[in-house]
Amino acid sequence: WSFFEEPYFFWYPFQLGYVLFCEIIIRIFGTGNNFLVMQYVNVLCLAVAYLSAIGICRRISSKSEVPKLAATMMLFCMPTVFFCTFTYGNIPGLMFVMLSFWMFYEFKERKKLVFGILSALFIGIAISIKMNYTIAFVALAIIWLIWLLGERNLKSAICLLLVIVSALSIKNAAITSYEKRSAIDFGDGIPMAS
Repeated sequence: WSFFEEPYFFWYPFQLGYVLFCEIIIRIFGTGNNFLVMQYVNVLCLAVAYLSAIGICRRISSKSEVPKLAATMMLFCMPTVFFCTFTYGNIPGLMFVMLSFWMFYEFKERKKLVFGILSALFIGIAISIKMNYTIAFVALAIIWLIWLLGERNLKSAICLLLVIVSALSIKNAAITSYEKRSAIDFGDGIPMAS
């Protein structure tokens, strides 16, 4: 716990979500100081994000060319590929956002509760890993609400509520976990608005 003695996490405790994500990977692979594994994880996360985008395209378009066109465009999108070398929460967070939206569209199409629950879980994890994905949560909640107003479905209302609860609660789970494990109070940190 010596790295918590540095002031960084007291200033930015919201970064602990990504720290927990990395800790899980490190505990699984026992990487020590080898960050190459985290770059491989980024590549895997980007591939899953791309597959999710293709899944979304299949759900929102009846034309079979749309997923193929999206896959081709993603294949030539070099900034995301180059970003895989940075061990930061953007790519894993993007994966969970894309999975969340894909599960929303699967829920919308199939009406199975499991897809709504997964959508809620994935958006909460995305926000925990990278707070910037709160924007994606707002977009998802607006889309879900608009769809709910047209459909008026109890399952959908429950899932929208789960999305909101997940987005608001999971982000603090990592901070709480590290506070309990280290017996350190990280406080509120520097306000994100600053």
